[in-house]
Amino acid sequence: MGSRKDLGGTDQCLDLIRGAQKKILEVPFASNYLAVQQKLDETRECNTQVKALKRKVNEVKHLKGQTPEGQKVVGEYSVLEDQALQKKRCLETLFYVTEVENLLQNVQSDFEERAMYLTERKLVFDSMHREEALKVSSRMHRDCVYAMRATWSWLGQVTQCLEVHMKNAGEYHQFFHEVQFIHEDMQTFLGLLNNSKMRAYLQPTKPDIMIQYFKDITNRLLDYQARVEDLGQRSTLVHPIYLRKDPPVYPLRAKCLVEYSNQEISLSPGDACIVLDNSDADKWQIRKSDGTEADVPGVVLVIPPPDRKAVHENQKLKDQLVINWDTTLKRLCTQLTQYFTNSIKETPSIDMKSLSAPQKAELMKLMNEAVQILRPVTHDDKNFQDLMGSVTNFRKILSQFKPGEKDARNISVQKWQTNGRVMLLYKDFFTYGKSYKDNVSSSRGQEKLMVNREQGHMFQSKAYFERVLPIIDVDVNSKEAILTNFKADMIINERHNAKRPVPPPRRKRQSRQASLVPSSGENLRDLQEFMEEIKPFTILCVIDPKSKQKLSVFQAMSQGMLDLSQGTFKNPSTGEVMTIPEAIHKGFILADFSENLTNGDSHDGFNPMRNTLDTRVYPVSGVIDPRTGEWIGVRQAVNAGILNPKTGKYRNIVTGEEVDFLEAIQNGYLVVDPSAVGDLSENGVYTFVDLVDASFKVNGVIDPNSGEEISLKRAIMDGVVDITNSVYRNPNTGETMSLEEALKQGLIKAQPATDADVEKGVDIITIKQLQVKRQKFVPGDDKMSGGLDNVDGWKPDQNQLMFDKVRTLLDPDSVTVIDPNDNSSMTLTEAFQKGVINFAKGEFHLPNGEVLTLEQAAARNFIDPEVLKELLEVYNQSSLGDLCKQGKFDPETGLVTDPQTGTTMSLESAIAQKLVDPNQIFIYDVPSQKLMSLQQAVDEGKYNLSAGKYVHPKTGELLTLTEAEKAGIVKCSIDPEERCKVAKTLERLNKLMDTQ
Repeated sequence: MGSRKDLGGTDQCLDLIRGAQKKILEVPFASNYLAVQQKLDETRECNTQVKALKRKVNEVKHLKGQTPEGQKVVGEYSVLEDQALQKKRCLETLFYVTEVENLLQNVQSDFEERAMYLTERKLVFDSMHREEALKVSSRMHRDCVYAMRATWSWLGQVTQCLEVHMKNAGEYHQFFHEVQFIHEDMQTFLGLLNNSKMRAYLQPTKPDIMIQYFKDITNRLLDYQARVEDLGQRSTLVHPIYLRKDPPVYPLRAKCLVEYSNQEISLSPGDACIVLDNSDADKWQIRKSDGTEADVPGVVLVIPPPDRKAVHENQKLKDQLVINWDTTLKRLCTQLTQYFTNSIKETPSIDMKSLSAPQKAELMKLMNEAVQILRPVTHDDKNFQDLMGSVTNFRKILSQFKPGEKDARNISVQKWQTNGRVMLLYKDFFTYGKSYKDNVSSSRGQEKLMVNREQGHMFQSKAYFERVLPIIDVDVNSKEAILTNFKADMIINERHNAKRPVPPPRRKRQSRQASLVPSSGENLRDLQEFMEEIKPFTILCVIDPKSKQKLSVFQAMSQGMLDLSQGTFKNPSTGEVMTIPEAIHKGFILADFSENLTNGDSHDGFNPMRNTLDTRVYPVSGVIDPRTGEWIGVRQAVNAGILNPKTGKYRNIVTGEEVDFLEAIQNGYLVVDPSAVGDLSENGVYTFVDLVDASFKVNGVIDPNSGEEISLKRAIMDGVVDITNSVYRNPNTGETMSLEEALKQGLIKAQPATDADVEKGVDIITIKQLQVKRQKFVPGDDKMSGGLDNVDGWKPDQNQLMFDKVRTLLDPDSVTVIDPNDNSSMTLTEAFQKGVINFAKGEFHLPNGEVLTLEQAAARNFIDPEVLKELLEVYNQSSLGDLCKQGKFDPETGLVTDPQTGTTMSLESAIAQKLVDPNQIFIYDVPSQKLMSLQQAVDEGKYNLSAGKYVHPKTGELLTLTEAEKAGIVKCSIDPEERCKVAKTLERLNKLMDTQ
């Protein structure tokens, strides 16, 4: 009976405590002085009740001691005390702010008292004056009335200044109040992650619970991120109000809020000044930009943002959030590792034998992905070792049965389908965290520089610099970000407008993971597991699948087999459309990958373009041995008969199934980065698997017993490295892994060997490596566009290209013209750089904005006639008439023709396929008396590109170029002699009359 009584007392005590908790939480916050005072009194009454409960809690504690019931009561009471204290502190903070309401009330009362006193004051306008002084006295009284209006108006402006200062103070307090709140919130979250419950071994649980758990954790950190980003935007708008009290130790800039003037100084709203002394709260000593110094009331001045403390606090929050992302990721990784281990152990083997082929492939890929993504940086992680053992056994089970025809629908299958969603949520979490870390890192990196002046931008640059930034350290115990010191480095990298840059030779570009060796402390999962190769090539010819004859590029395009703009090849026999890389791989297109091939080299009529083949190479990390479920090396798999390099097949030697390499990757038998085959239907990308010999120069090998780094030679002697079977082995435990995996984990420290390293043959390992290659065709520029790459968004403009053609016929650094700015001589290069001559349009620009043709410029003596003649010869060689002479264009039909084969296509198609650049083909338009490019003629409606005909300027009739030339509308060729004669005639006329 006694125990029941005691139990009833415990329950009663818990009910009282929880009732008090509810009552405290239900006390609402308020915003005005009286309401806050009332809520504070109500909270104090609650606190009195909390203290009264202390005696009852002590009684229960005395009776129950350390029993669960007693501990529960004590714990609930501790929560109650904390809630009461926090509610009291919050209301006291609000009360301290709302006390300003009384100050404002006193000011309002003072306004009214002064107004009433002055109204009742007598003899304001009484005076002893003679009759003759009445007019002067009346004017004085009238001026006093106007001054009184201005005085009360001025007080209204001062009140507006107070409103600004109150707003700034409120924003200052709100910002740092929220900073403190989110900082405490994130610290509490870290504490929860590091408590004993979270660190305990994860017991078997349901996938739905894991999904909800991952979603909650992700949403919480994304909420932190949104709040930190919001504070980041506000941090630059916080006014440093504390500087109004502190004496300035450096020039302190301030801004005037209203119109203010006295005998010494005059200020307008927005005027900037320097605060010299603010020790007197009523009067500040300032200096204007013109050097004037005077005292002004501090209330009319505001110190503009940003506030250095606010910016630094936000930076600390960002770094703290990075710590939270990293710490949470490690905890989730451990928990997911344990969860997958438990899930595999709970799965009956018999449930897996009824899987369909797609289900089996998805499960195999999930196992491989789990091993790749959850792999820790250290090699002695017990949880991961357990997972590896479970995964190996699970893959063995999956590999040793043939799939069924229908999808299985048992409980285990449904669970693993849900587990796939768990893995997706983990990958999403990893992506969110990495993206945020990258954003924080990039915010400290390179920035564009712009120097502003009052008269506009005087200097614009793509230089980069690193600002003065705080260094954030992390406390090892608390995991808290701490501001320690500052870094002030500056890196300048300027691009000058000099001669046209010469494109560097094409070389293989490698991603960071290409070395396969992680840097110290770096998580391997942060690195991309691919190499990138960019190879230039020229299409030599196209093989007609029907006749087996070789066709030129022009012929293949005219017959619709080749489309360079889309990067496709169409098989006329089957109608199949494939990418150009696939067509090259299958032998339909013959390509020349010679490094020294010059853009535009040709053996037929039209110059072939130098295109680019962009290849991403993903090394296959390992091969699944169907007998054991283990990862093995490629060479070992070939020796075991699992891989057949000749047929390109993977053979399951247990079930006898055979699939090609790409399907084996999709089925999870070959382990590779999931992005390698993420979307096989990606437009313009051709994916295939290649078996190559990959050589690496070894710097050292980690001894699995001692952990020390030893040479490759010793590693081979000790049996750690088995070159024959391409295996890394622990001689004591017998545990093995492929050399590819050892390279990836950093157990073998190496980098890809150069040709010179391979020739020396010292410390070189060569492994058979399966590589997934994803190739994309990048159409190049034709001969006229120079074949330059786009670097940093920079593209060669048409003016630059035309100037390069001028270089081929004359020396632009020795030939001179007259500078229209000062009538001095300048070279063609200087005229190009200053924008005086636009070679793409054949224009000469004057300082007043007037634009002359080159002939008009020669007529005004800006260009010597002989120089004009040489320049016009360049345009003649790039004219439409020159194409006609070469037999590449028919002015009657408007068709582009291959002079070698006679094959034709429309000019519109030739432009689309980049065989012809309309910006670099010129004509002479007679009505406007100027040179213009074919593109300009199309843009101005003078040439109808789809019809291939010239438009009559008066009737709108479409004419062939031959007809238009006979009608005197256009000239397809530019005659330098004729144009020079016209220029000389204009020059003579200029001397006789004003023709300008």
